[in-house]
Amino acid sequence: MKRKSEAEAKQKKYEEEKAIEEAKTIEKEKIDALAKKKASIPAEPESGDPNSCEIAFRLPSGKRIMRRFYKSSKIEVSM
Repeated sequence: MKRKSEAEAKQKKYEEEKAIEEAKTIEKEKIDALAKKKASIPAEPESGDPNSCEIAFRLPSGKRIMRRFYKSSKIEVSM
């Protein structure tokens, strides 16, 4: 009976460690994907550049983000 309990405890510990490792892997993949997306965004033009325009984005939280883009930029950037 004691061996069965020890085996169950080891199995449970193994499963918990495996779940933690999987969570870490998923988090790392999310961070890597976000870094890749950020790297794909074109550089922001200088303020006052006549070939640029400024666009405001309102986020669901209500926060407003302003960013400049070149007028020749596409609306969607493929990744």
